[in-house]
Amino acid sequence: MTNWNIEQILKHPISIEELTKTLYVIEDLKDCKYPNDEILIGASAIIRDEICQMMGGHITDVIDYQ
Repeated sequence: MTNWNIEQILKHPISIEELTKTLYVIEDLKDCKYPNDEILIGASAIIRDEICQMMGGHITDVIDYQ
């Protein structure tokens, strides 16, 4: 995993909290109404990767770790 610090997180114009709320909405739409929608699946992956990048990593770091 990559090292990170709070200054890297705070310099982003979009907060992790905002991205997390967005991810909840996307996941709810995907789970409840459009389970196979490729746009929602892609958007979810993009949001997850953006959150990981803000923390100093990438989504593949998390996948490789599991």
